[in-house]
Amino acid sequence: MSQIDLSSPRSPAGPLLCAVAMLVSVLAWPRVWRQPALWGGVLMALLFASLLYLWVTARRAKLREPWGVVWAPRSAHLAQCFAQGLVYVGWCAHWEVARGQLPLILAQVGFAYLLDMCAVWRSAPVYRLGFGPIPIVLSTNLFLFFKDEYYYWQWPMIALAILSKDLLRWRRDDRSAHIFNPSAIALSVTALLLIGFGEMGQTWGEEIARTHATAPWSYELMFCAGLLVMTLFGVGTTIISAVLTTLVLGALYFEQTGAYRYIDTAIPAAVFLGMNLLVTDPASSPKGSVGRVLYGALYGLSVFVLYGVLRSFERPPVEGDPGLTIAFCDKLLAVPFLNLLTPSIERVTCGLSERLERHSGRLMSDPVARLTLASLWALTFLGWVRPQLRAHPGKRLAVWLKACDETPAPQRARFACANRDRIYRQRCDQGDLQACHQLAFSWETGEGGAVNTSLAATLYQRACEGGHLLSCHHLGGLFVLEAEQTQDRAWVMKASLLLQRACEGEVWGACARLAAIKNSPWAEGDERHEAWSLWERACEHGEPFSCFELGQRSLLPPPVSAQRCMQGDVFACLSAERAGRIMSESPERTPLVQARRELTMACQGELWVACANVAWMMWRGDGGPRDQTQALRLMKQSCEGGLKDACERAQVMRSQVQSTP
Repeated sequence: MSQIDLSSPRSPAGPLLCAVAMLVSVLAWPRVWRQPALWGGVLMALLFASLLYLWVTARRAKLREPWGVVWAPRSAHLAQCFAQGLVYVGWCAHWEVARGQLPLILAQVGFAYLLDMCAVWRSAPVYRLGFGPIPIVLSTNLFLFFKDEYYYWQWPMIALAILSKDLLRWRRDDRSAHIFNPSAIALSVTALLLIGFGEMGQTWGEEIARTHATAPWSYELMFCAGLLVMTLFGVGTTIISAVLTTLVLGALYFEQTGAYRYIDTAIPAAVFLGMNLLVTDPASSPKGSVGRVLYGALYGLSVFVLYGVLRSFERPPVEGDPGLTIAFCDKLLAVPFLNLLTPSIERVTCGLSERLERHSGRLMSDPVARLTLASLWALTFLGWVRPQLRAHPGKRLAVWLKACDETPAPQRARFACANRDRIYRQRCDQGDLQACHQLAFSWETGEGGAVNTSLAATLYQRACEGGHLLSCHHLGGLFVLEAEQTQDRAWVMKASLLLQRACEGEVWGACARLAAIKNSPWAEGDERHEAWSLWERACEHGEPFSCFELGQRSLLPPPVSAQRCMQGDVFACLSAERAGRIMSESPERTPLVQARRELTMACQGELWVACANVAWMMWRGDGGPRDQTQALRLMKQSCEGGLKDACERAQVMRSQVQSTP
């Protein structure tokens, strides 16, 4: 590179005006004026930069020496911009929010130039104008940016990134160098503050991490970006070491737990991006080849550990609490600490690096050797790494159903059910109504970690409107619970419409629930005939609650049913009428035989009171052959199911069996 003349710097007016124009140009965007946090943040950033410039101007005036700018671009910064641009191409093409951020990113670049110039002029008379601030801004926005209503926080984050480069420095190799990767320190500090205050929902962080995998060629674009970086800057061993360490740790984790560390890939796309573009800053990472291998391995290990730690602090959304999702910060938090370890890593590995480079002809620093390493890495990526990223077994729902639903709770891997629910969410977002229903059921029952009936109702409604009738049934059930809590009849009317629709679609549980409404104080007039008809129809198809209702009434002897019928008991009349109809068709099916049959069907649905009743019938021989062994077994099951009376009866039955000679 030719020597740059610093003796006669040019006037700073032109670059300053360009930077200001980039910053304020976003004010012409209608979206900015609709959100005070956007235009207010821009004005706040402009005011801060102006005050800083006035302070620098006063400081320079006291020194009475020429100051300004010289055009001195560095090819390294331009290469970083190109590498990051590859990722932006795929990302913006498949996520509208990312496209919408581009004007705001341009404004941030202008703000970054203003701060960078002022930070340099604070201690030096000449600012070397180039592309330096651009990759810092691009890198920061690749991992985190705020939602519009909180966007005023974006400017302090960019300010921290730019100012840390000029203010937080130390001596390395007898020259001044910045301590931290600028974008990494800003991202880490911001993430820690948001985690500490529980306000991560103010950002698009989770969506950013998820949508980096949206583009069909996202991993390949990130790989190409990393390939460019490793070829130009000799940081290939850092990337390779980080990737291989994560893959090995993932395999060991699977061997120990039987489940995958990450959900649907061996390395999440945002983590892979961090390995290629965030941890590879040559100025803040070790220089020796062995040091870079250790540096990359430590990054892979730290991300792997942080993922589990951060997930343990997450909270699912419940009523009154939006929840907290922070595991996507795993790739951010460790980088500043690794930057601080860089001199120690260099001291520990210096001797090994020197011997390796001496015996291998400076393997990692020779350009031809770098191209060779990049070629070998490309073959490894295509043949071994990429399949684990793209065709990972965790993409199959069956894997997580086995890990959660088919594995007993004590042996279940941590986060297995939560991971299953994330697969459900992905599929639900893609229009899979069954996945929406299953996710809603998980929220309704708390299988995924917490109960959230509001979210469950939203998902049930979405699936019901799409034609998933079982969701209509469950949503109707939630409306019934709401009616019981609020005593508002309007909820019952909504529930009845949903249950009627589901029942007509042969969801027999909905028929039973609709019958319960028609046999309740919520019924309009006397609807018990309709309830009885619904029970009969549902019981014919094995619905346990309906069979229990019919079976209990079939236990009454015919004279008792007749007497109650004369006293105005509609169900007694219907029961007697039904018994006569059944006996005319099949004389051997007496009311007791029918009751035993229906209660057995209810017991098979784990209605423990039905199991206790049919057990007692078997014990006595009512409605069928006497079977004391089976009776005792069913009574024990009812006891284990929580029926206190069944426990007492089981004890009596056991004592009688033991006393029988």
